[in-house]
Amino acid sequence: MSTVIKLTATAAFGHGGKQWIARITGRVPTAAQFAREFVGRKGGKRDEACIAEIDEAGLYETCDVDRKGNKDYSYTYFDGTRRSERFTRKWALTAAKRLAAGDRLHLVDTTTGGVDALFDDELPAAAASTPAEPRATVVRIVLDLTPDEVSELVSAVRGRSIAAKIGAATQGGDES
Repeated sequence: MSTVIKLTATAAFGHGGKQWIARITGRVPTAAQFAREFVGRKGGKRDEACIAEIDEAGLYETCDVDRKGNKDYSYTYFDGTRRSERFTRKWALTAAKRLAAGDRLHLVDTTTGGVDALFDDELPAAAASTPAEPRATVVRIVLDLTPDEVSELVSAVRGRSIAAKIGAATQGGDES
């Protein structure tokens, strides 16, 4: 049985119909834009939400509209069983290009309790070559690393704030 997730995009009063949910199918070759397949129905003119129930693995984009009409984009990767939502537009553009090229993306549990997405070449070598239970292997490898190695791995994978969170969590655990 496949897992179904629910994505929601909202719009403030008066901006209804401008919110949407789309599956990112790749990139437009001439610009830093996404090729999209819209999966969520647009709401009406009032405070209606755009809702989509997703059961297909992929990278999804939601567009919320605030009361001033500003659009807020968020990105979700769903692998069929789990999801991760910690992505910037820059990362999503890179991921869309790599996914279209056939690269595989894996969701990996982090030491802070979250889920992060890594491509095959970003995984530790032993995890990328282990076909059985790749998630469990990656988690074991990451947990066996020292705090400095984890921080270095995460910052090498993506320069996001998660490295600071991991560093703070490991430093906070050493103080007793």
